[in-house]
Amino acid sequence: FFAHTLEAYGHAFTLEVLAFDIAGIFLILGLARRLRLSPWASLIIYTLVVAAVSSIIVQRYDLPPGIVTLGALYAFSHGRYKTAWALLALGAMIKLYPALLAPLFLIYQWRHQRWQSLVAPVLTFLVVTVALAVPFYRLDSRGFIESFTIQGGRSLQVESSYASALLIGHTLGLTPARIYLGEISFNLDAPLAD
Repeated sequence: FFAHTLEAYGHAFTLEVLAFDIAGIFLILGLARRLRLSPWASLIIYTLVVAAVSSIIVQRYDLPPGIVTLGALYAFSHGRYKTAWALLALGAMIKLYPALLAPLFLIYQWRHQRWQSLVAPVLTFLVVTVALAVPFYRLDSRGFIESFTIQGGRSLQVESSYASALLIGHTLGLTPARIYLGEISFNLDAPLAD
């Protein structure tokens, strides 16, 4: 919406990722205090993880859903369940993996409260998901569906943790592996990749 050249988009995207990174720092500090962990140790670990990803962090859209997920955990740890579920839905609409926390949220709330207390948070999750999905579906239903099917059907991405393990196995002579440029990412071809 705001960038008219690829270069301007790159700068805007970098600033967006930086804003999410700063938000992540504050969320890490808040969670560390809440969980009675060392804030410095938590920040050092966060910094090492971000540094390990290096410059790829501003080339991919992986940090924002992670930070939104941290926000959901922060809200959940403070008993703000509807906010936590809304952020979880937002994170899941950015990338699907934050939805993996939903069963853990459900189990915790089920065990510590009545089952009726689950209705409002789960409805919040559904409403936010539908509110975010419907405009994109209406704008381009085929493109919306393809955004999931393309991601779900692609090969093992080379920067994933599992690909790293397979590449270590390849270096040690345990398994053959080959990196190649796929349709939308660098991927790993190996017998255990699927």
